[in-house]
Amino acid sequence: YFSVFLWNRKGNCFIEKRVSEMEQHRKDVQFQIECLTQELIQMLMEDYGYSIPQAMEVLYQSKTFAKLENEAAGLYYQGAVYIYDLLQEELKHTI
Repeated sequence: YFSVFLWNRKGNCFIEKRVSEMEQHRKDVQFQIECLTQELIQMLMEDYGYSIPQAMEVLYQSKTFAKLENEAAGLYYQGAVYIYDLLQEELKHTI
């Protein structure tokens, strides 16, 4: 375990929270996936003219997104452009 200090505005003080390294790792991975998801949705909107709901549906139903969510696959370590290339290849064969 390690300590994380959070600022409590109401109490005007720091609060110590003990976090396990595994818990922190899971949070970091989830944050990375969420950031990549936002970028991928934006790219789909720009390149294909999709609305936000359309881009989300295309991404969330893709095999690429399933791989992105699979922590063991490690795709979340890659950049958004690389993942988007994989998604575009997948879309070529499904659209």
